[in-house]
Amino acid sequence: MDMLSKYNYLMSQELKITALCLCIQQLIVASSTYFIARLAAGVGQGEISMLYAVLFVISLVVVYVPAYFCMVYLERAKYTAWLGYIKRFEDKFLGRVSFILMTQPSRQVWRCLAKRAKLPSTVR
Repeated sequence: MDMLSKYNYLMSQELKITALCLCIQQLIVASSTYFIARLAAGVGQGEISMLYAVLFVISLVVVYVPAYFCMVYLERAKYTAWLGYIKRFEDKFLGRVSFILMTQPSRQVWRCLAKRAKLPSTVR
């Protein structure tokens, strides 16, 4: 059993959209760096290119669009992963957190059940 099939409930559609938005966001940040570098090179040569100045300003604003969708879909991905974990837990353990062995004396079993049900230990 490889690692990805063990945690396949984590790889949801929302997580893929989050990764895509994150990549788009990083491309916009990289292009912003390129635009400011080209603008600085133009200033160094004595000519200011308004094209790179406008593109730089636009990239500073546009970067928030994929960042917003990245945050929204990341929250959805976390919720979907949590639901997948709960479903997997219920399927595998039938919702129980531990097993009670019937080889224990009857009093110990009743005490354990009383603790779980938050009943007094004198209840039989």
